[in-house]
Amino acid sequence: MIFAVNKDYHQWQITPNTKWDEEQLNQLIHINIKRKTSSDSAREVRESRTPVTKHIRKTRTTLRKKVSNSRTPTFVKHLPQESPIPAAATDTASVKTSLKTIKNKDIKEYNNNDPYVELMHFYRNNLQKGSTESPYNGELIKQWYNEFGDELLWKALKIAAKREAKGVKYIEKILFNWREQGITTTEAVEQNEKRVHSTKQKRQSSRNNIMPDWYHVYRKKATHEKLEPSPEEKEKIAAESDRMLAEYLASQGQDM
Repeated sequence: MIFAVNKDYHQWQITPNTKWDEEQLNQLIHINIKRKTSSDSAREVRESRTPVTKHIRKTRTTLRKKVSNSRTPTFVKHLPQESPIPAAATDTASVKTSLKTIKNKDIKEYNNNDPYVELMHFYRNNLQKGSTESPYNGELIKQWYNEFGDELLWKALKIAAKREAKGVKYIEKILFNWREQGITTTEAVEQNEKRVHSTKQKRQSSRNNIMPDWYHVYRKKATHEKLEPSPEEKEKIAAESDRMLAEYLASQGQDM
């Protein structure tokens, strides 16, 4: 009979078997314990540790559950208990995954500081709502970003958003007009907007000066009369409505 015995004797849990040879097992235990401590020549196996004459008890070492004293044809299997503290992961795949996660996080934080990412975020939230997203529009904005710079492109996007223009056509028109006028800085854009606004005010003022006074009086009077019909007009409208209703009922074979 061959036994494979765990040398950590304090963990042994044994149940009786039909072919139980207690004396032979005690000798085997004594030999294993002696072999375990033979590497240390200064220490000898104490007789009090595992005396040959001492019998191994027939109950488990754990006090919660006891092994039956009746003989059985099989041994009781005891699995090792799991440690409450999980072991550290040393798998290379998990290490690569952690490094990849850190790398993606660094890339994301870098992109969040990129002016191009902020431009695209503004475009999607203000100039693309209600329309289908097109990769071509993103490529155009990236091209203009490299060609005109982020400051001019920011200015064009804000002007288009203020005028509620959707898509990229209006942005393209603004940028190309600035190129034709030689505008390359935001300061030049602001000066150009002031000049255009001043020109519009002058045109409006000159147009008001051309109109005679009687025109404004007549237009104001006509607007007022249009909003407030006279009693004769009200009666005429009511009579016309009654006539149309009578014709409709007659066509349906009914009387008013």
